[in-house]
Amino acid sequence: KQTQRKKNFCLNCFNAFRTKESLKEHKYYCNNSDPDNIVMPEKGASIQFKNYQREMKVPFVVYADFESILKPIHTCEPNPEESFTNIYQKHIPIGFCYYIKSDFMEFTPVTYTAKNENENVAKKFIEMLEKDVINIYHKTKFPRKIILNEEKFEKEENCWICGNSLGKDKVRDHCHYTGHYRGAAHNQCNLSYRKPKFIPVLFHNLSGYDSHLFIKNL
Repeated sequence: KQTQRKKNFCLNCFNAFRTKESLKEHKYYCNNSDPDNIVMPEKGASIQFKNYQREMKVPFVVYADFESILKPIHTCEPNPEESFTNIYQKHIPIGFCYYIKSDFMEFTPVTYTAKNENENVAKKFIEMLEKDVINIYHKTKFPRKIILNEEKFEKEENCWICGNSLGKDKVRDHCHYTGHYRGAAHNQCNLSYRKPKFIPVLFHNLSGYDSHLFIKNL
């Protein structure tokens, strides 16, 4: 039976803390006020969104999932006088599937099933996915030449990225994957809308389960 760690509760708001030090720090604010500690901005203060490049849709995204079997584990009898975790099963990955989604290229789902119980499926997953990502890089590393609508560009007065008025820094912004003209933009906004240097991989239940299957291989 695993030993439970003691928790320290604040009697004002009933939040739990792992250590007495963190509880003491919390009480400094909590005991002298209502359970909600509201901090208001100074009079006249304002905030403004500036990271417009984070609105850019990622050009490629990977959706992946593993399938595993449970293999019984034979262990020695633990010492009942000490705390212990009784491990009786091991999760063995036997296959996976991933799909690369993009608006610029067509992909088919990739599936793989282990040929035997001892095959390192997690390593196979990393190798196959890495190969596909490198292939994407080589096909897209050189930007496409802009397909320009000059008449439209001349008429535009606001930056299509941030929405503010354009000045002497007005430039032509285009998609580096297709070459299509996206709109007039400030020079700085255009530079921030660059191709991302990563491809996100989304898993079903990654933090709760799948990550321990392949993280060492990664």
